Amino acid sequence: MFKYSIIILIFNFVLISTLKAQSVFNQNFSKKILSEYSLFNSKSDSSNQKSDFNIYLNQSFYNNTNLPNLENQNGLYFPKGFGNYSGILFTYQNRLIEFSIEPLLFIQRKYPLVIPQKSDAFSVLNDTPIASYNPFMFKNLGVKIKYNGIMISYGNWNRWWGPGIHNSLSMTNNTNGFFNYSISTDGFRKITENIDYKLEYYISNSMKNIFNEKFYLSSINFTLKYNQIKIGLSKNVLSGGYSEIDWDSKDASIVIFTNDKSLLWNSTIDLFINYTSNNGLIAFLEIGIPNRTFSNKNYNAYRDHSMASILGLRKYNILNIKELFFGFEYARLVQSRYYNMLPSPNWYDDIKYNYSSYNQRRWAAHIGSDSDDLLLYLGYLINNLSIIYGINYERHGITFNYPPEVKLETRISLSYKLKNIFMVLNYEDEFFKHYGFVDRNNNVWNEIYEKDSIQRSKTILFSLEYSIF
Repeated sequence: MFKYSIIILIFNFVLISTLKAQSVFNQNFSKKILSEYSLFNSKSDSSNQKSDFNIYLNQSFYNNTNLPNLENQNGLYFPKGFGNYSGILFTYQNRLIEFSIEPLLFIQRKYPLVIPQKSDAFSVLNDTPIASYNPFMFKNLGVKIKYNGIMISYGNWNRWWGPGIHNSLSMTNNTNGFFNYSISTDGFRKITENIDYKLEYYISNSMKNIFNEKFYLSSINFTLKYNQIKIGLSKNVLSGGYSEIDWDSKDASIVIFTNDKSLLWNSTIDLFINYTSNNGLIAFLEIGIPNRTFSNKNYNAYRDHSMASILGLRKYNILNIKELFFGFEYARLVQSRYYNMLPSPNWYDDIKYNYSSYNQRRWAAHIGSDSDDLLLYLGYLINNLSIIYGINYERHGITFNYPPEVKLETRISLSYKLKNIFMVLNYEDEFFKHYGFVDRNNNVWNEIYEKDSIQRSKTILFSLEYSIF
């Protein structure tokens, strides 16, 4: 089944003739690390495009032994089996306009998977199969118009909000990008000599929930930068989704300012503070607060109800060794201790909005509702080669069930630049205990497990991105 991909791959290598860096599109963990690393080591940001018109050819080959795996892969899906993605990314930019389009074809051999079925908010976790996945799609499709520091755009590019590189409470590239309209500043703009700001507002096209009702996501994001400190504030509103309420894109586009019918919608406030030192240290804290009325009870008594947070640190140039770096990131979205006294929706836990998912994957923190996630990693970069080793510990349904799902994962990521080729090899060994919430208290105390409670997946993904023009 790979014969067409092999032909495409050979053809691509023949076409390679000029030096180009990797694109700013299709971000992944290695790309983010390398881009950040370059800022601390007197290198130009290699992700910047060098000419008006560019063509990038993308190939991804994977093999997966069991559960679907891998997060923040721009919506790419890796079920049990093997396959490849083939895409051609066209980009054009000048002083006034930017345009991009990437046709993508998915060829796979998928094998049956017999596992416990997850329901409700846990049904859109990354380890659950996707019922219907389109083998052909257009990614990174859209246009941006820039004038006098203002940018207006329409497209389905993936977005990311916040300083984390593994999780975000508001927006990640965990799922396919969805079409949206936006207006923003064209990058950071100056207020004073030392203070810069960036502002963006966007509204999604209508999406449909399982009741076939339309809903919308609108967001406004503001970032302030003062010397080495960044402060970000984001407000997100999910509106619509009721058959008995007449609600359209015009209503959704202004609800974030008018708060019309706000008690019916899901809204969140997301705040982060990020410190970046000159010696390669990045430390940040992100806090998210969902809207809650608390049944008209005293707000001060319940103000931390369902609050979520992400704490992280990345350090480059360890012990003045510029090639060495490490980091950690801990996300906590555990349901409040008040959940049984004052019922209210959990983070990403509203069926009207498909549990904050698009194409059966969450657009924000991939760990989902009532969960936490710790990632530790250590890396080494030399010349054009990077090696990153990581350990990832996740729990799902911490207050929902005892015992919760527990995932322990080891990962290795290798990347290499060869002229205009950027290659990444990812390997993940994932071990699940209590998968599907089939175990109960007595299973833990007796150290026994129900059928299919233990799951193990090994996934390897090899990706190439190379420029032909």
